[in-house]
Amino acid sequence: MTGKGVNDKPEYYKLLTHPFFVRVLENQRSLTSSLSKQAIQALQLGESPGLDITPEIVYHNGVFHYASNLIGAVSRMEEVPIYLRRFPNSKFFNEHSITLHKWVNYHYSHYLVVVVNLYDIALLLTNAVFALGINPRYCDKKGVAKNKLVRKTKVKGALDRLKAAIGDYRETRHLYVHRGHVPGLDFLDQLDSLRFVQESMEELEIERQSSDVFDPLMNPRIVRDLYRLERRQLITQIMQTTRSFVEILIEFLDTLFPVYQHLSEYWSKMPPNPA
Repeated sequence: MTGKGVNDKPEYYKLLTHPFFVRVLENQRSLTSSLSKQAIQALQLGESPGLDITPEIVYHNGVFHYASNLIGAVSRMEEVPIYLRRFPNSKFFNEHSITLHKWVNYHYSHYLVVVVNLYDIALLLTNAVFALGINPRYCDKKGVAKNKLVRKTKVKGALDRLKAAIGDYRETRHLYVHRGHVPGLDFLDQLDSLRFVQESMEELEIERQSSDVFDPLMNPRIVRDLYRLERRQLITQIMQTTRSFVEILIEFLDTLFPVYQHLSEYWSKMPPNPA
């Protein structure tokens, strides 16, 4: 035991301990235990385990899969600030021209991809909970969020709010994924350009102009300190954004929970091999 309180836990822990996911885990454990007993009994008899995969098991496996993916996505979002805080300024990185700015941009780009994926995973989870039967490849807003069954519940509103929240990130993510356009980092990009100019001038032994002496942004130490400050602000921004998304996802799980409870009861009453 570490003695840490709930407030010291990562943000994804709020989703992990949500009643919806707790119930998902309980159902998954119960059904997995049943399959394990079947397998053990078959092996004891020297037979090949012919597991009885019921519709109930298929249903809960699908819900567990996408619920776990959603929590995993938030966990990866929370890893990004950890990467940004430390840069492995090693000889190996230097040999391959991996600069601090490239390191920051790489992980920030990954963050944008995961943020936008939250909505896609939420649609897949909704499809699984409602048992809509839509092929995962076609789980889009039209097929899932606007489905007549989903529209009758509060899940539709929660999905809409999640979609609106990622709106500011969608275009930047699409340009990065589909067109190879590296996301901009505003002032950090300008500072990195200054760093590149300074290092190139030194490498090519180009003399500085007299005006450079009086320009604070031509001082390598000032540029380095400014970059450190801007990087800290980016980390804070990412952490705040992640917390806001977690709150939206909590609301989303709140709306899914009663639907999941109702359909869990329905599937539990289904015969093992329906006609």
